[in-house]
Amino acid sequence: MLLKTKFIVKTKVVVLLHTMVMQYNLAAAYDCANYGLSNHDVDQYIIYARRCQGSEELGFQGRTVFHARFLREDDFNNLFKKVKKTHFEIRIEDSSFTSISMPMLTEAVRPKPKRSRLFVIRGNSSLKNLTIPRSKFDVQESFHVEIDGNPELENGVLRRFQTNCLLGMGKKCDIFPASHCDTLEDEEEVRDCAGVAVIKQAPGTRLNFNAGEISEKEFNEIFSQATHVQMCIILKRSNYKTLRMPKLKRLFPCKREYSSLVIANNPRLKKVILGKEALVVNMQVENNTVLPDSMITALSRACNNKHLGFCKIKGTGVKSGENVDQSAAQEKDSTSTETAFETTPIESEGLGGGNDEDYSGGFFGGPLPFPVKSKEHETRAPPKDKKEKKVKCHRCFHIWLLPVLCIALFL
Repeated sequence: MLLKTKFIVKTKVVVLLHTMVMQYNLAAAYDCANYGLSNHDVDQYIIYARRCQGSEELGFQGRTVFHARFLREDDFNNLFKKVKKTHFEIRIEDSSFTSISMPMLTEAVRPKPKRSRLFVIRGNSSLKNLTIPRSKFDVQESFHVEIDGNPELENGVLRRFQTNCLLGMGKKCDIFPASHCDTLEDEEEVRDCAGVAVIKQAPGTRLNFNAGEISEKEFNEIFSQATHVQMCIILKRSNYKTLRMPKLKRLFPCKREYSSLVIANNPRLKKVILGKEALVVNMQVENNTVLPDSMITALSRACNNKHLGFCKIKGTGVKSGENVDQSAAQEKDSTSTETAFETTPIESEGLGGGNDEDYSGGFFGGPLPFPVKSKEHETRAPPKDKKEKKVKCHRCFHIWLLPVLCIALFL
């Protein structure tokens, strides 16, 4: 009886060890740290999660962004259960997740382009908890970690991410508790954001805000306390004399190749006041006939970020304090050539590289790639594994490991 019990125990141990080795070598058989993902879609992500479950290192070949929303919560957690190192930007946006975990991730490597982030966690209405260990984040700029619009997320999670940012670069990242203005979907909603610090479009939304449709006073009140803004603001052919965003730190566009701020053909505009730390990605300023050169210089300074986007800022040669005849200015303005800034995207060398779908949400805005229907996503069966050429595996030793284990245990 005792021998039979020992035999059963040893058999179970062998089977368990063999299963673990098989799982390990399944991940090893595919280069999970440099995986050739053909498309950003549900099928490809499920295959990737299944093949690379148990891997300690994850990354894509030729792609820089991991979109968590293409996986179910349990698939995500299983994929990241043992991961210690990643090589992509991790985006958790517009998901139905409630609790996710990356318990061993201590070496998250940010992709090389300076505009790439490390984490973007936005617009997750049910997310309460996210586990990640204390570590030094690979970040250089505050926007390299972007967290907002998660109304249920525990404050402890925000503190942990902020701590890791401080350990990584000695300053805080763009991490905020949720507010009613950080996931806007409609231009009308912007008007309810007076005095709010974070005013952003929702993931998957391209929000154009026509400032000329409201008064100068109302615009300046809305953005009086705004520090972080994401949308496309257009001010054209208005009677504004002063545009104020005095506390602005970040102004990001609604979509990667669109302007976050267009100021054009405003014959009375004399001042544009932005925060001292303002960083504006994609700005166009032109044909504002009384806007002095000192303002042009200040705007150029706020938009000095070629590694992130483009700046097309033109002055009219007006000096500070110089009086300009308003009727003449308006006449000159009416004959000037205009550009349809609000509808025509601008291509720039500063935007080169990467895949369009990799920059569709978060920092560079715009609709998310390949929308996922949540019901279909939750009920569909995992796809059949497609044939794929496997990389040569030098660690696949499960073929001979089983007999060795059996001999060792039964001797």
